[in-house]
Amino acid sequence: MMGISRDLEGLSFKGLVNLTTAMLGVHRYAYNGLGDGISPFHSRSEAIISIKGLMTAEIDIISSMDIGNEERELLEKIKKELNSVGDL
Repeated sequence: MMGISRDLEGLSFKGLVNLTTAMLGVHRYAYNGLGDGISPFHSRSEAIISIKGLMTAEIDIISSMDIGNEERELLEKIKKELNSVGDL
């Protein structure tokens, strides 16, 4: 996954290595929980903050694409919902 991300960054898809690293960390957390030495997070709150950051980055990527009005409206709804979720 990291190799593909690096290759895509070389083709001007900036930020993919960081996104991939964060996604792999969230995956490890989802699979293993907060296991000491296994999870990159020390608390559920840290994981939630990371997930929100990933979602925000993905929304930014989608927003930069050529999408229709219906899709833009849906993205705005998603942004509002995401902003209303606390860090717990």
